[in-house]
Amino acid sequence: MAKLCKTCQEKDPDTTVRGSCQASSHVRATQLPNGHNPWTDSPNFTLCDACAEHFQFCAWCWGPLHGHSPVTVPTDKTFVRANAQDNGKTIPGMYVGEQVLVEMTVDRFSGKTWDVKSTSSGVRLAAYRMITEGGQWAQYGKLEMYFDLSRSDPKAFIELEEVAEHQWVNVTNPQTWKVIVEVKH
Repeated sequence: MAKLCKTCQEKDPDTTVRGSCQASSHVRATQLPNGHNPWTDSPNFTLCDACAEHFQFCAWCWGPLHGHSPVTVPTDKTFVRANAQDNGKTIPGMYVGEQVLVEMTVDRFSGKTWDVKSTSSGVRLAAYRMITEGGQWAQYGKLEMYFDLSRSDPKAFIELEEVAEHQWVNVTNPQTWKVIVEVKH
């Protein structure tokens, strides 16, 4: 049986076809645990049992397996955290090969989320995930976006924009968020 949080244990997964473990999309192959399996027992499960156990994530919703345990970040790179309060600020002292982890709180019932509006040429969105407490139907979530820094640039930037999560949602006057990142060689 898949490693699931308390909320997801009550759900009924589709076991007629297999799914795939998405852990390799978020961490390097050397960080995958022994016993990693590229397949799962359901398309609802996006982590194999070995990865769910190793990272302590629910195989279905990627929330904490056991309550409010600390969340392991899916990267082995040195990173700095930035959030909504850092809008307009400069992040000093970053180096090529490091990452910026942007964490934005999202009201999932609003139908709005954040997306990349623009980045400088040496900045690339490497991975993202939504973390919720209480399973996939939780109202608030934390959107984590990991940006790779691949070029020396004292004025590198990341700009996000509030967007509709669904085509039937209309976002008027979308908010924007931007930071400058000093990237050294």
